[in-house]
Amino acid sequence: MSKAGGFSSDKMIRKENNSYIITNDSLRITALPERGGKISSIRYLDKDFELLFQNPAGNWGKAGLESSFEDFEAAGADDTFPSIDPEDVKVGNCDVHYPDHGEIWTSSMDAESNDDILSLSYQSRILDYSYSKRIMVRKKSVILSYMIENTGKVPFPAIWTLHALAAVDSDTEIFLPEDVNEVQNAMGPDGILDWEKDERRPYPITAGYDFRKAVNEADKGKCSKFYVPGKVTEGRCGYIYPSRGVKVVISYDNEKLPYLGFWKTIGGFRGDVNVALEPSTGFYDNTANAKKHGCCPVMNPDDILAFEVRISFEDI
Repeated sequence: MSKAGGFSSDKMIRKENNSYIITNDSLRITALPERGGKISSIRYLDKDFELLFQNPAGNWGKAGLESSFEDFEAAGADDTFPSIDPEDVKVGNCDVHYPDHGEIWTSSMDAESNDDILSLSYQSRILDYSYSKRIMVRKKSVILSYMIENTGKVPFPAIWTLHALAAVDSDTEIFLPEDVNEVQNAMGPDGILDWEKDERRPYPITAGYDFRKAVNEADKGKCSKFYVPGKVTEGRCGYIYPSRGVKVVISYDNEKLPYLGFWKTIGGFRGDVNVALEPSTGFYDNTANAKKHGCCPVMNPDDILAFEVRISFEDI
């Protein structure tokens, strides 16, 4: 087949309208280059199981660079870069605005498929950097391979975060790296994110609340966000779906992605129910907060950030 839809053995890529479908015997992935390479579906065919929270609207709106993320479809898996929160940043002698949830999710990427790899590329509209993402399937794993390069002459602060919203059942369990014994609450009592807090709670259970459960009774009708304090020592976390007989393992290089947050929406935002484990290069959602904590990466001229995230499925 041509580059519009290559294949090798049991693997195949085909283009359908504005999306690309990547399949093998066990997985089917749908990616949207015109929405920043968003992955709208990761379906584990062996159990007819969809991992990602699906778009309630049914179709995808056209977001602009300064769009608010919450005005659009909070579904599927996005990349956030160079920040999650919108903020104004000094880059060299210039003031640069980092958009809400970064600029990648509103970008249109160039796409090319070759054999069984979908390659996506993008040149920033606000900074001097190039961004590339490759999506491939290997047996029961989805592999996301990234390369971000500062192509300019000045450094800039930046945080990359995986923003993959997972669908959950009432019995879904969350697991974090094995040595985690406390988490840091980032949500104030009014439901607003509060980055000045340093409220730490024992993990996995505190005051009857079990962080391993995706849905606690206390979660219903609310949103919450927590971080593992400091750097993780293992790049491994994920979800267990007992009633579906599926375990999902998210693995990555914890030297490249040393921080881990997790977000829950259990009816507290438009009635959506989903969770997101968020490996990240920085700590606390924007570069200004990360600087305060001494946890803000800076991309110097010619720096290249290259890493992989693997999402694997196991039968249980």
